[in-house]
Amino acid sequence: MNRSDGYYFALISTIIPEATDLTMKNFLDMVEVKSPVVKKQFKLFLTVIQIISIIRYLKKFELLNPEKREKLFRFLENFPVGKIRLGFWGLRSMVLLSHYGSHAHSKKIGFTGPTKGNLPDFKYLPKDPFLDVNPNSESRKSSKLIFDIVIVGSGAGGGVVAERLAPLAKKGLKIAVLESGGNYQPKKHFNQQELQMNRFYWDEGGIINEEGSLTLAAARMMGGSTGVYTGVTFELPESVFNKWNMDMDYSEFKKHLIKQRKMLNTNKLPEERVNCNNDLFKAGAEKCKMVVQDLEISVKNCLGEGFCNLGCICNAKMSTLNVHLPEAESAGIELIPNCHVDTIGEGFLKAYIYQGYEGAGNSSYPEGDYEISAERIIVSAGCYGTNSLLSRSNLKRCSDNLGHYVTMHPTVTVYGRHPDSVKGFLNFPKAYYVGDFSDNEDHFVETAFYYPGITSKNIEGWGSEHMRRMKSYQNLMCAIILNHDKAEKENRIYWDGKRPVLDYKLSDSSLESIRMGQIRAAQIFFAAGCDEVYVPFAKEGIVKAKDQKDLFDLVSIENYLTSRTVFASAHPQGGCGMGGDGSVCDKRGRLRGYKNIYVADASLFPTSSKVNPCLTVMALADIVADAVLSDFEN
Repeated sequence: MNRSDGYYFALISTIIPEATDLTMKNFLDMVEVKSPVVKKQFKLFLTVIQIISIIRYLKKFELLNPEKREKLFRFLENFPVGKIRLGFWGLRSMVLLSHYGSHAHSKKIGFTGPTKGNLPDFKYLPKDPFLDVNPNSESRKSSKLIFDIVIVGSGAGGGVVAERLAPLAKKGLKIAVLESGGNYQPKKHFNQQELQMNRFYWDEGGIINEEGSLTLAAARMMGGSTGVYTGVTFELPESVFNKWNMDMDYSEFKKHLIKQRKMLNTNKLPEERVNCNNDLFKAGAEKCKMVVQDLEISVKNCLGEGFCNLGCICNAKMSTLNVHLPEAESAGIELIPNCHVDTIGEGFLKAYIYQGYEGAGNSSYPEGDYEISAERIIVSAGCYGTNSLLSRSNLKRCSDNLGHYVTMHPTVTVYGRHPDSVKGFLNFPKAYYVGDFSDNEDHFVETAFYYPGITSKNIEGWGSEHMRRMKSYQNLMCAIILNHDKAEKENRIYWDGKRPVLDYKLSDSSLESIRMGQIRAAQIFFAAGCDEVYVPFAKEGIVKAKDQKDLFDLVSIENYLTSRTVFASAHPQGGCGMGGDGSVCDKRGRLRGYKNIYVADASLFPTSSKVNPCLTVMALADIVADAVLSDFEN
């Protein structure tokens, strides 16, 4: 792309009127690291903008005056065709992220960034195993590897299974953990620069569902998403467990939960780590007569840097990278990073090992195709990775329900502008939640706070009004609405022959739940003293304090349009539901029809867990590991 092209500057300056040359450079750099498919779609959308501009105004977009550019963008974001709206959302998101995600511009709105630790400049272009490395080409020869047990994935499921199987490794069994991402080390590679840290995720944290209503964030690194999530830890509610048909009492299951809680050092957040956003949230909720509950967090020696959604520069996060995998590796289990598993079958895997980025935890194996033999295979690639892997492996004896009944915990973020400085990016971002409405309205309201780039994407709008809202960054309160969505068969993850597909549609009940959650968060923020609240389901994304009495009318599903407001998810679940007849996996995680293949991650959930799923995944992985150990003992 020509960096001097006035067309790109016209696009950027319409979305952010104060855009600079540095912003344009960041934007074009961001476009360049996208996959070839995304870049092709993006260039096509830019062509569409020019065509519409010429049809409507007989001029190219860059020749229009600012007023007509703005009118054209209003037309695009409300366009009748969802693909056009989604294209505009993608353009808007990339421009905002490239501007506010750069430290030079985030400082201008009061973001101070980290104050401790090493801040390496870790630049690289991510490789996409589905597009860039062309795994298992029939024209190439494959090298052979032989193991007794192979674990695919190293997150909450795979890391726990690896640690549990350490005794077998000590007895001489060959065990390997295959991870698609690099073996990054927090103090070496976590530089807390937003634009760079996003590249630890699949599709930079922007996996988009088919209808364009939701983006999924899933990490791609040794330790999986446990290396980058905030450490929020919930026990699975007994009411949910009792619907899962696991052939054990909840008291027995809770032993696995407690065991993992202890390993993770899970506790209530120390008072000195509770930041101002959390204090205001608690005060506002209590004024509204809501019950405020403590979130439990899995961290150790937290220094309060506030970067918990992008890893931890202080290495305080009790991830599998820090807790489970070191135990496994010390017992002789081999960790193989940058290893993309293409397909699996009974007793074998086909994979591609590639060299990633210099100094970024590469594999010791030469780059190329590999055929791997294994007596037992445990698939723990996360809901997105596991379902797409099993789908493309064409395992004919699997249940027809494979990949179906996926839930997402769709979330939206609500912000409130407080008259006083809040600085919610300091200290720990999450301390409290309100669960009063979980049973009747199917949602939690949880405290949260995000970096400037993500915040700019979450706040509705663009142009001068959006810029005004972002200039209040230091004064923003923040919370997320987490919907307990229902398990529906039509919601699924599958392989379409080229890429994984997330075919998930937001139901009417989820939209109503999320609407009510926005109202509850707005009530809390106004009670805490905010003068305006930014909610996606309000007209133009804003409700002012003087209008709060009309919240139930102003916050309406009628203001929601697919692909104009895009929800987020970090909790994909299901697709390989465990249980009785008709389930994809049995009650100990074994894939039905295949005696040597297990699943051990959130794919096993028959329904939504209703709570942040990490601890439940670990407990189920502990149960799966028991079954594998029993196999080898026998």
